[in-house]
Amino acid sequence: MSGDKDVMPGTETASSTGSRTWVLAVFVLAITTWLFNTRVVAHLDRPRSVAPSVEKRYDKLLYQNDTDNFLRYQETSAEALRQGKLYVPLGDFDCPVTYLMPTGAASGFTRMSPLVAHNLFFLFVCFLNGLTAYAFLRSLGCATPWALMGAVTYQGSNYVLMCHFMGHMNNVQVQWIPLIFLGVAESMRPGARWGWSLLLGAALALQVLSSPYYTLYLGFVTLPVFVLVYIVSDLRYSERTGWDLLGSIARLGLAACFAVLLSSFYLLGRLGSPSRTFVPPRGRQYSFDHYLEWLEPSDPALFIGLPTLVIAVLALRWWYLNRRPITTAMVATGVSALLMMFPALPGTPYWLFHRYVPFFNRMRVPLRFFPIFFLMLIALDMVYLSEVYRRLSRGHRLALLLVALAAFLAFNWLASPWPLDFQLVTILKTIFKRPIE
Repeated sequence: MSGDKDVMPGTETASSTGSRTWVLAVFVLAITTWLFNTRVVAHLDRPRSVAPSVEKRYDKLLYQNDTDNFLRYQETSAEALRQGKLYVPLGDFDCPVTYLMPTGAASGFTRMSPLVAHNLFFLFVCFLNGLTAYAFLRSLGCATPWALMGAVTYQGSNYVLMCHFMGHMNNVQVQWIPLIFLGVAESMRPGARWGWSLLLGAALALQVLSSPYYTLYLGFVTLPVFVLVYIVSDLRYSERTGWDLLGSIARLGLAACFAVLLSSFYLLGRLGSPSRTFVPPRGRQYSFDHYLEWLEPSDPALFIGLPTLVIAVLALRWWYLNRRPITTAMVATGVSALLMMFPALPGTPYWLFHRYVPFFNRMRVPLRFFPIFFLMLIALDMVYLSEVYRRLSRGHRLALLLVALAAFLAFNWLASPWPLDFQLVTILKTIFKRPIE
């Protein structure tokens, strides 16, 4: 096999995608951003609300809402910007510069209220979450319909909407994760352009400025797994030379250096005052401890939906019979993220990292590995569906697309009470629940 096995046979890469598909993607993802956040758009001056039944059921997970704390930091940032200064709250490990600068500027130099700026920032981030996921999926060779379906699924996850409800403006920013894996995958290809190193470095720097959780989870766990498995798989299944491999490693090294350079103003202050307190990880409600959480539409964080899970089973079998460096790296990365989501009991992977890896003692929540796991799961599903799609006739392609769309609508997007004002399952129960005469 050749190194070109990274790209699915017969597919277009992201660089050859027509501008019309990107216009379509922007339009669709803008519409879904609005649909998933109709309550926010209608009331920009109010915090996000959720169904009372959801809030009551998950009160232990949702009890600590930090919206007011982030708004206070935003007001401090606005005052600093008016004075020509940049406010970096080193005392708060979680408050992101990428949130404070644009929202502080909006509320500090206009008549916009801090809460409106807060909500507008989230809407823009929600759109970017989908757009970067679409770019990553297209780079893997996914056909446009499946790349869009995967991007919408990633964009509208309960996890992101829950983080906005909680006011956690660091955790809503999952837009850099697909961009980082896109940059890594492209940098690892034989003969890749060095420009990918600059893109990857910029994405890594923005990640550093956005969320310490995702930065450490990527830097210490999932990115090393992705790169190492990719290299080992590539050496086993391809005919790449050692010089090609060294070139890939050099591109990744350049990206890391560029990322440190761009975020140095933040890193120097952060590393100068690290926390030395051993904070115990959160309990089971902040981790993955039962597979049914994947299938519970109202679950605030771990819901992935029945279609995603069923397709994943078929995709894993397909991957095993058609192993390629990129898909093998995706599977390994997803598995590593899943293992890290298990409760942090003595001897488990998360407990070991929390106990012995520098800076991990501030990372208390295992379930925040979910966006990385979810992205890898979606990517494998959509690559598999794209492969099946291309082998079908035109009529069968349309049938597959309609069946998949109906499944995601019924069991994902319309089943969850988080993105929409109504729940399809509840409506159906109401319609068919008749008194016995």
